[in-house]
Amino acid sequence: MNKKLLIIPIISALCASLISCGRADDNKSIKIAVMGNADNFNSDYKLGIEQAIEDLNSEYADTAFSFEYELYDDKNSYETGAVIIDRLSSDDSVTAVVAPNITELNRLAAYVFDENNKLFLIPYILNDSAYSGNFYNTVFSLTYSNTKIGRIMRGAAAKTPAKRWAACIDNSELSMSELHGFINSNSDDNIKLADCVSFESIEGSIEEKFRMWDTLGVEGIMLLSADERFDDFKIIKKRFPDAQFILNSSFDKSEIILKDAELMSLLNNVIQTAEFTGYPHDDKAEKEFKTAKEMFEKKHGKAFDLWYLHAYNMIRMIGDTAVRIDSTDPECIAKALHSDGYDGICESYEFNESGERTDYRTEYAIYADNGRCYMMSLDE
Repeated sequence: MNKKLLIIPIISALCASLISCGRADDNKSIKIAVMGNADNFNSDYKLGIEQAIEDLNSEYADTAFSFEYELYDDKNSYETGAVIIDRLSSDDSVTAVVAPNITELNRLAAYVFDENNKLFLIPYILNDSAYSGNFYNTVFSLTYSNTKIGRIMRGAAAKTPAKRWAACIDNSELSMSELHGFINSNSDDNIKLADCVSFESIEGSIEEKFRMWDTLGVEGIMLLSADERFDDFKIIKKRFPDAQFILNSSFDKSEIILKDAELMSLLNNVIQTAEFTGYPHDDKAEKEFKTAKEMFEKKHGKAFDLWYLHAYNMIRMIGDTAVRIDSTDPECIAKALHSDGYDGICESYEFNESGERTDYRTEYAIYADNGRCYMMSLDE
């Protein structure tokens, strides 16, 4: 057999691969479609996106790359969002799509954009089941799984004097997965789940439930829901002022908290988990955080919310990776992210074969009486 004949197709295949992921286009435009409703964005989220686009265009001005984003308003509607997804999936001018804060819609979008080889980044919680048995090539979750967050809750609970806990949940997969993580953490910590009730079940019989918690000796209370329930928190906290509380990330709403003096007071010493962690964890991150903080305060006259850095890192991850591999091809960018991950400001991303985030920092927040948080780690 002629070995030269075997070598030629191998070389051809390698060349084709290199060309496809290192295209020498004169116009290397990266367009990012951001889905969502601007009126409902987390604090400073949009500012983080805008700053990242500005910095990318400035830093890579001497290259052929250019960067832009466009907001696609889904009006917080599944139906409107589905129409936008269908349109974007076939738009060749769009390199990447940023997900809206609609959990069930993102499950659909993950299938559609992966099928059409479009980068799809999800900065919000994506239900754990969306990854079960699915191997996405171009879908990336930038948050921790619900089960992992439940384990962090268990670890945080173990650091308090409270040993007998009650949980309030809704009918969402998110709350059930977090509860599953809490229960099945395999920890030898003497934590007991004394009761679990739905928010709906306590309506109309709330005092009856509270008396039962008194009887059961409940010392800690978890509120797990897909949406913030501050009204429910206020009622329960006032009835059990000495109990230790844990709230999930749905209560991470600084724009609401900082406008409500009563709520800020009630939140004192309450534990808050988050779907991502953006606080500095080493000297390098401390310097980067300080620089970003000072620049933001100079430009906007206020301190930033961590959603600013989360959004900033997300957009920079797309742009920096594209420039590094010299390609605007979504599949090539996805391959690079699967292989190398990305180091942002106070956030580093590593992904498994499905695009699920695998890096894991066991941090949580505790509220002070001014509505602000300070960070704790299970490793401390």
